[in-house]
Formats: sequence, C-alpha cells, structure tokens
Amino acid sequence: MHSRLALAICAVSSLSGSCGTDQANPIAVAVSGAGVAFCGQQWPLTSQIVRCADPEVVDLAPLASLPSLEALDLAGSGVSDLRPLAPLHTLQELFLDRAPLVNIAPLASLRELRFVGLADTRVTDLRPLSKLAWLQSLDLARAPVSDLRPIARLSRIETLNLRGTRVADLAPLRALQRLSSLDISLTRVRSFAAVPRLSALVDVTASGLPVVDAGSLERHPRLRYVTVSAPPGGAGQWRALEDGLPPAMELRGGP
Repeated sequence: MHSRLALAICAVSSLSGSCGTDQANPIAVAVSGAGVAFCGQQWPLTSQIVRCADPEVVDLAPLASLPSLEALDLAGSGVSDLRPLAPLHTLQELFLDRAPLVNIAPLASLRELRFVGLADTRVTDLRPLSKLAWLQSLDLARAPVSDLRPIARLSRIETLNLRGTRVADLAPLRALQRLSSLDISLTRVRSFAAVPRLSALVDVTASGLPVVDAGSLERHPRLRYVTVSAPPGGAGQWRALEDGLPPAMELRGGP
C-alpha cells in the first residue's frame, strides 16, 4: 500500500521548482496572496502536498493557512510542537519520522488521517491516535512505544511497523482484521505464537525473534511471506522449518 505522498512527492516541483531537495533557508511565517512562506519555499494557499526535511524548521504556524492540505511530510525536520496542525481537518497523510517529537496530542483532532509516520521519534503515548478511525498505515519503528491498547479499535489499519519498539504484548491487535503487513522485528515479543490470528495477515517480518516454529505459522490462514533471522541451529534447522510450512508460504531470511 502506497500513500499519496509517496506516489506524488514530485508534485512539489510544480509548486516550488524543486523535487526532493531539502532547503536550508530559515523558516518565514509571512502569508500573502501569493501563498505561505514555509521551509524556504513559497506554497500556494491551495497546496495539497507539502514536504520539509529541514532540521532547523520548528514552527508549523504558517501551515495553518493551508486549508486544503492533505499530505504533509516533515520527516527529518526539527518540529516538536504539533498544535498548529490541529485545524487541518483535511490532512490524510502525516510523516514525522526522525523529528524530536514526544507529544502527539494535537493529532487527536485530525480524524481524516490515513497514513501516520512516527518512526525514530520519542513518542510513547499513542492515546491521541485512538479516535483516528480511518487510519490505514502506522509506522512506529524505533519509537519507545510499549502499549498498543490505544490502537486496538482502529480496525482499518492494514500496515503496522513496530520494529525496534518496546512492545511485548500483541494482544491488542486481535481486532485488526484488515491488518495485512506487520513488522515485529527487534521488539520484546518472544515468540511468533504471540502474533494474533488475523484473517488478512499476509506478510510478517520478525527478524530477531527468538522462537519461530512451523506450528505457530500455520495458525495464520493467509500468511504468505515470513521474514526471520537465521536460526541458531543453522541450515539444518532452517530446512526443518521450511519443510513444516504450508506450500503457499515463503520463508525469507536464510541461515
């Protein structure tokens, strides 16, 4: 599943004359008939996509003047205060990866969000996401998150990245019956048996998981791709694991 921003990131070029190029200019907060000055660029008031990876950009106030904004990529920026985003009710995609972010409370009002990226942030509390009923993709990689209960009722989630988090309990995912792709690599989950039986689950990445056995994999009827670390028993144990899998399931990683 690809977000609109991922597919159309170069649409920024039509607004700013550049595509994928980070600007080092200081942020300006001026708003004029020509648009909004943000991240060293001038954005038309009708902008639907904005991207900024400048670590010196910390003020999001200018974005409140973009009422049509649907996709916002702030990965790598210096943003820590999300309050200016609260009025942006049309926002569907928000990427905050690598931002020095702790508090995501303002996201609670952004009910149209479909894609949220919080990888490599300092976010621990997911409760502001609990009302985002349209959420389809959530990236929490390497964030110090441990409690998944706030997202337990977000039944539209299809992709969930928990790589490197402090998550040990996957039970809150039981109701996510649309979840098709899950990454639990390098978490505190100790066995593949902890993965809930989900009807749509197709792809699981579990590198670093201590215990993976064919019996626990067979519990997932639609599972097709499983990526794991090399087993301690080497090639022999790997072949034994492969031999115990259903024919339609592909094991990835290798001894």
